[in-house]
Amino acid sequence: LDTTGGGALNATGKLYGVCSVGSGTATVSGAAATGAAGTPGYAIWVNGAGSVTVTGSVSGDTGATVSGGGHIAVGGNITYRNEGVYATGTGTSVNVTGNVKTVNGTSGSTATGVEAEDTAEISVGGHIIATNCGAWAKSGGTVTVTGSVYGKTVGADATGDGSTVTVDGVLSTGGTYIYIG
Repeated sequence: LDTTGGGALNATGKLYGVCSVGSGTATVSGAAATGAAGTPGYAIWVNGAGSVTVTGSVSGDTGATVSGGGHIAVGGNITYRNEGVYATGTGTSVNVTGNVKTVNGTSGSTATGVEAEDTAEISVGGHIIATNCGAWAKSGGTVTVTGSVYGKTVGADATGDGSTVTVDGVLSTGGTYIYIG
């Protein structure tokens, strides 16, 4: 399918919008997942050395999850209910040009904006808004945010040797601004 010159390819599903396992690659205009029967929906899921590029925006219970050296690029925004972006493993990366924002959260929601673990790297060009931790790096993970970060419980958390969170904009919270462990 070639959308050059117009048109769009939007991937929408219950459990996955776009799923890449192994070295598979995909490019779509948008991705969404609604979840089913108590199982969360992952708008983008990459497990392995594959890559997914979404030129537009993403929405789901979880926006983007990647492991095993994979890569995700989102040209628009990510809206989510449980977790915006989760990345784990050496060589794993996520690049979001827009914002990462929780929506429809409940008062007891523990939605994390972005979480980079085990030397994974996440970069966000816009802002992060979360009902739990805004930007979380652990076990050597790296999070870089060009915009501002708001986490209702914790603004930024860098836990474990080599973990780094960089916020170029304003860091704000209703709880702990920075947690280093």
